[in-house]
Amino acid sequence: MSELVLDQPLQPLLELVGIGVHQPGRPPLEPLTCAFDAARTTLVIGIEGSGRATLCDLITGQLRPERGVMRLDGRRVERLGAAVRMRLGIVACGPERLVQHTSLRAMMLTARLAVTRPVWSLAFGLGRPSRQDREDVEELLGFIGLEHLAERGVATLGGFEARLAELARCLAMRPRVLVVEHALAGLEAADRKALASLLQRVAAAGPAVVAIDDDLATLGPYAHVCLVLHRGRPLATATPQVIGEDSRVFEALTGAQL
Repeated sequence: MSELVLDQPLQPLLELVGIGVHQPGRPPLEPLTCAFDAARTTLVIGIEGSGRATLCDLITGQLRPERGVMRLDGRRVERLGAAVRMRLGIVACGPERLVQHTSLRAMMLTARLAVTRPVWSLAFGLGRPSRQDREDVEELLGFIGLEHLAERGVATLGGFEARLAELARCLAMRPRVLVVEHALAGLEAADRKALASLLQRVAAAGPAVVAIDDDLATLGPYAHVCLVLHRGRPLATATPQVIGEDSRVFEALTGAQL
């Protein structure tokens, strides 16, 4: 696998200050202040109802906060919709977002156009990949190790290959903040470790990676910071090693005492 550089500054890219929301039918998020740094992976853990999914939707723009400020590299974005945030570099990664009726390479090129071409040109079918776009996609395929599957139909991919394909789609969009939801769920142990290692390499290339997952044992060694949410509030923020030894976290996640 080749290495990748996305030219991101080594500074906090995304800042949340007092961000909170209460909506019927979904876990609330009490006012939360935190920062997600470039070239670092933040692992967000918590039991069901902890507010992780709400935080994810607040970051990506699927949900608007009722209070607080969110800044992307100094620019306020809390009132911007998901499509605008995506073009600014906040990209959500999840297997349900795969484009099924195309090849892997074509899906990646389409994803690149979605964030680099004017919306009107895409609406009229005028957007075309440039030579640089094509070269970038080939580099990304090599980085992830999917060159041999470039012309495969996305619908034929499953399991680990599908997770890699979704990551490739997201990287084609030049993310500044990459939000990864439950990427390791359902994978074999070896594939979980391989994907965790790949996410570490992605972060090293520049983006702030926000990994929302339950697998502290696998992702912990590859993450820089762990944020624990419990009942809509931050319970702890520290290195994964410290979090793994915190009795409060153990009790919150398991209901038992350490």
